[in-house]
Amino acid sequence: MDSTAKWNCVTLARLLKLYGVKHAVVSPGTRNAPLIVALARTQDIELHYVVDERSAAFVALGIAIQTGQPVPVVCTSGSALLNYAPAVAEAFYRRIPLIVVSADRPYNLIDQRDSQTIVQPGALANIVRCTVDIRPDLGMPQERSYVNRIINNALQKALGNIPGPVHINVQLDAPLNEMAEYEDYDNDCYKISCLAPAPDSASLCSLLREAGITADKKIMVICGGLSPLAKLSAANMPANIVVLAEAQANIAGAMPLGLIDRELKNIQSPDIVITLGGSLVSARTKAWLRREDSLCHISLGYDDCIVDTFGKLKFVIEAQETEFLNALRIVCNQSCTNYLGTIENAVENAGKWLENESNKLSSPVRVMRDISQAVTDKCAAVHISNGSAVRYAQLFPWPVPVESNRGVSGIDGCSSTAVGASLVSDAPVLLVTGDVSAAYDMAALTVGELDKRFRMIVFDNRGGDIFRNISATRNLPECEPYLAALPRFPLEKVARNAAMEYTRLDAEQLNAAQINALLSAPGPAVLHIIFNPNDTKDLL
Repeated sequence: MDSTAKWNCVTLARLLKLYGVKHAVVSPGTRNAPLIVALARTQDIELHYVVDERSAAFVALGIAIQTGQPVPVVCTSGSALLNYAPAVAEAFYRRIPLIVVSADRPYNLIDQRDSQTIVQPGALANIVRCTVDIRPDLGMPQERSYVNRIINNALQKALGNIPGPVHINVQLDAPLNEMAEYEDYDNDCYKISCLAPAPDSASLCSLLREAGITADKKIMVICGGLSPLAKLSAANMPANIVVLAEAQANIAGAMPLGLIDRELKNIQSPDIVITLGGSLVSARTKAWLRREDSLCHISLGYDDCIVDTFGKLKFVIEAQETEFLNALRIVCNQSCTNYLGTIENAVENAGKWLENESNKLSSPVRVMRDISQAVTDKCAAVHISNGSAVRYAQLFPWPVPVESNRGVSGIDGCSSTAVGASLVSDAPVLLVTGDVSAAYDMAALTVGELDKRFRMIVFDNRGGDIFRNISATRNLPECEPYLAALPRFPLEKVARNAAMEYTRLDAEQLNAAQINALLSAPGPAVLHIIFNPNDTKDLL
């Protein structure tokens, strides 16, 4: 095998392949050239080129979400690494295995006024599962064994029970362009396997009973963001269990939490609430549960620390979601209370409000409903940006996987994440975003290989509409000029520059045929929908 003479780069590329890496995102630089060479010459790893490091990291995030595989993102030395931070933070809180690979100058040149240098190891320490720093002097066999071990350690941290991003810093000294031939390479570079026993269903059922879960208790399961690859279902649950899920929880058969939380005052409180998945969009639900003094909260999943969202946590159960739901069905199989039936009136009232709002042609609720109905069998996934869009999305069941960057809940990188997903998808990936979020991540539309499967719908309500709706900001005189202000974002020019088909229309003109035309377009396309802010008040 002919590749870069930098043994540490070749070792890293080889181990990445052994751990299932099939895609890598790279940005240009001199110091990271050996890393790019090593990856480019490793069979079965496809490289994607993105100039802007902030966008590149979110593109890698989107690829990891779509494929369920670890994805390295590779940058040069200096400030390039710091641009990764927003996407790395999102990956950390969403448990996505993003592999940050930063090239670096040798340690003896750091803080010596050499160009393009900062202290890179530890720069992302609070938002990665692990940091390793590989020095360039690797002449002795024990040094090579050490490098093999620490890379294995980092990649296992990325893919363990608590997956997430890791940072691998690679010091590289000059010359950077030498090549070498490698033979019998597997003797020096190998994967260290970590084996774990299969879960015991009977033991898990016993744990549930110990936590107070029985067939006579009113149980509410609340689900935040989860990967659709888990293929979770709320079907065939006993009658004493109600499963409420946010759109990005991707749980078939669950009731939309965003709709039900409008009627929480009419819902009988549960005895036990079980949470799984990521953080919740619904502020109403969190406030409601925090007021329930007698509530028993059980948190499902693996965490580094105790997460007591409602101040009522009694038990943490470490198990995978599918295994837990199956055990819950077994334990409550002979349910003797119909908790689901007690909330039917609240569900009916919420449904009446939704039907009324969905009949208003200019309402964003109506538009989101039409989108959710149109994507059946036409999309691989729908990505929803933060702000108002993700809140409207919670009102409906979705027939396709839904993704949203709710780990940190920032607007940065929402577009780039969807672009990344489209690069590895077999069908169109649709992004539904607001005008401010789209403007903030304009770099996404400059990605050199903007894929023909990328589709984009922009809700243009003339600025940051969420600030006009939430109580903390809507009555401030500073709201319009400094919070909800319309960004300078020439979407049509940007879209056409990116070779995207562009359509603009007012909300009341939108119909299902136009959404279908967008999804069926032969190449990347954007639908720019204009709303009157007066029609979006008091909806959130």
